[in-house]
Amino acid sequence: MAQAFAALQVALRTTSPACHGDSRFTSDESDPAALKLVCRGCPLLTQCRALALANLAGKVYGVLGGLVCRSAGLYGLDDD
Repeated sequence: MAQAFAALQVALRTTSPACHGDSRFTSDESDPAALKLVCRGCPLLTQCRALALANLAGKVYGVLGGLVCRSAGLYGLDDD
């Protein structure tokens, strides 16, 4: 997870994510389907998704790279 987090941190130095400032991405009550569209157009999709997939210990919650990280596990949003 440390490597994925570091890669995302480097990318964030020059690029703002599409979700910047949007608290829906860290809420368990948000509708994941609505956030999927935001993730798809984000220039940091690859880095965020890598962090979500590396998040095996459940230390990060919310929507990352089009995936839902909840306390109960990781759920994919891609339906295509």
